[in-house]
Amino acid sequence: MPAETSDNSASCLIVGAGVTGLLAGCRLREKGHAVTILDSERAVGGRMSTIEIDGAHFDHGTQFFVGQEGEFRDLITQWEEAGAATRWGGRFLGEQGHDEFRTAARYCGAGGMSAIAQHLAAELDVRLGQEAVRAEMTPKGWCVSVATGETYSAQSLLLTAPVPSSLRIIDTGGVELPAEIEKGLEAVTYQPCLVLLALLDGPSGLPEPGGIKLNSSILMWLGDNKIKGVSPGTHAVTLQTSGAFSDTHLADDEESVKNLISNAAIPFLQGIIKKSYLHRWKYGRVTNVFDAHYAWVDGQCPVAFAGDAFGGPCVEGAAISALRVAERLADYLG
Repeated sequence: MPAETSDNSASCLIVGAGVTGLLAGCRLREKGHAVTILDSERAVGGRMSTIEIDGAHFDHGTQFFVGQEGEFRDLITQWEEAGAATRWGGRFLGEQGHDEFRTAARYCGAGGMSAIAQHLAAELDVRLGQEAVRAEMTPKGWCVSVATGETYSAQSLLLTAPVPSSLRIIDTGGVELPAEIEKGLEAVTYQPCLVLLALLDGPSGLPEPGGIKLNSSILMWLGDNKIKGVSPGTHAVTLQTSGAFSDTHLADDEESVKNLISNAAIPFLQGIIKKSYLHRWKYGRVTNVFDAHYAWVDGQCPVAFAGDAFGGPCVEGAAISALRVAERLADYLG
């Protein structure tokens, strides 16, 4: 039987308010379970979010997503009907002028990627600014401590943060995982991504629908947030760097990195960068996934791990991981 809970408790405690944690929370709530979601950031969405700087808005992580499987396509339809998602039509040009991503319909958040996360979070108990630092087992179930000193308890625990972060939370609490699961989790790898968010003095000159996919040593993506409809009042572009460049320069001085990225973008931009901000995604892209849609550690009070490192390194993978782990948690909670 599930352990009894106390004040500030839930049937399931979820760490991470990205698409995986939010979607899993929605499914559990639909089945009548009390869910609390913790996130260290000030807004929901994780890498699937929109940031505001000096009045400009940038999609600074995930730029778009495609729906290949029927189950995920059904979710996209629901998001479209709710006004949270929209199709991002048109053809992206590659570096040599050829069409990129033409095999499937592309979608993005309506007015910014954050719209989808905000839609999912609307009726959930999400606690922002709560960085989980320790998870431990007690006689009554899971107890998670956050950096502010507050604690949360639950009958079950779902960790959807990048796997290294989730493992630190578990390790700090002295929780021992089964050797096979721990080995699989430790084998998950990520590549960082450095992103320059740039305000221009005029139009970017990028072709409709506002994105170019590159394969250069520095840049892999240029996106115009004004053309995309994310930042209609400002000329704001998102410049994402290659994995090799991000690996090499992750810890470098901010100004030197900004200069390297800005110079690499000159041949592709009509407008001049007048101000920029560097964002460092330490866990930008999953490069080696866990061989299952989620990891599950059984017990009186189970713990599960889920996210794009399980379902696949994309929004669809993160969503499918959420749906599968939510089914398992719902079966446990009854």
